[in-house]
Amino acid sequence: MQVTAPGGDIVAAQVHVAVDATTDPELAVRLQTDEPDRALNAIAFADGTRSLVSVPVVYHDPAAEVFALVLGDGDRHRELDERARLYEQLAAERLAVPGYVRDFAVVFGGRGLRAYLEQRAEATLEKQRSGEGAAALEKLRTDLEREKASLDRRRAELERREAEIDRARLEIEKINREHERRRAELDIAGAELAQKLAMAARAP
Repeated sequence: MQVTAPGGDIVAAQVHVAVDATTDPELAVRLQTDEPDRALNAIAFADGTRSLVSVPVVYHDPAAEVFALVLGDGDRHRELDERARLYEQLAAERLAVPGYVRDFAVVFGGRGLRAYLEQRAEATLEKQRSGEGAAALEKLRTDLEREKASLDRRRAELERREAEIDRARLEIEKINREHERRRAELDIAGAELAQKLAMAARAP
């Protein structure tokens, strides 16, 4: 594109309008800063000065499913126009567009892109932590249910053994009562026998 130098001359400059973070990680890093010495689309003039050319840049990270339109800080008033233009370009591709691409974000400047990416990373980490916490709670719940089932089985076994002990105790009490009855009968029979022997002894 044609850029006006500080001295008024028109110079040709090559700028980037799209960056793929997977294939060009260095460009993706440079897009996240606004410092003229390191920023993407910063050009050097003949007098040694550097200037950042403000052009819309599409940032795409397929691995992280991030799609964003990066505008300059001074282009906030153009957000709707640039958003509409990017939608027209996507529609012209006539390809299946992923959901994260359809719902792309608009950020302003390299710092804005960096803050957005950090926010996305934090949200992803929090989601992962929540997922791990949910998995840990589910495992704990499963362990508690397994332990409860084990306790229920032990309680049932104890109740069964107590029932057997109660039946055995009742049987022993029944046997003891039978022994007491027979002992009483034997005592009565012994007394009767002793009485008969005494009578027999007194008989002529």
